[in-house]
Amino acid sequence: MTFGAECSHCHFVSNNDFDKEVLLWQSYIEDGKRLQTENIALYEKIKDRIKNEFLDDMPSNFDSVFEEFIQNTFVHKSELQLTTYESQTMGKFFNHLADKNIPSNTANLIFQQLLNDVRKKSKEKIKVPISMKSLVEKKGVDIAQIGKKIDGNIKNSGNYDAFHDYLITQSLSDKTNSLSHSQRCIL
Repeated sequence: MTFGAECSHCHFVSNNDFDKEVLLWQSYIEDGKRLQTENIALYEKIKDRIKNEFLDDMPSNFDSVFEEFIQNTFVHKSELQLTTYESQTMGKFFNHLADKNIPSNTANLIFQQLLNDVRKKSKEKIKVPISMKSLVEKKGVDIAQIGKKIDGNIKNSGNYDAFHDYLITQSLSDKTNSLSHSQRCIL
């Protein structure tokens, strides 16, 4: 109702399981069927539950908005549990970086910065109505920016292994060629 035509779909994410009625509703929607024709009793039950939220101030366009809502709303159960989301996210983040040549302390700094960005955004208050573009800017974290930070840190950290391999190909004695890992990092 607040977003009007700007909102084409609605997604709810929860760390709790959904009841059987909600899952049945979702099965109809995912199969491209209309809930109102497939299960009128469930359709009316969901409609009544939502109408109860507007007992004091029923919007005049409730029925038309509900028709769109019931057919374009999806629920998802999150794998992240609220009590351990930070450590679970950290694990996924570092798994994602496993194939990148990036020092763990740099990766940890990027992760902490990302976590701080998310915390700040979650506390940001918004006023409705608001456009979807503004909502994303105020509450969203840009994944492309995270990728640029990671790639920038990889480029800035240098490619010391390639430099070491290059030195090996040069005509250097074994004594000159046997650089320790710490000496290579200093280079």
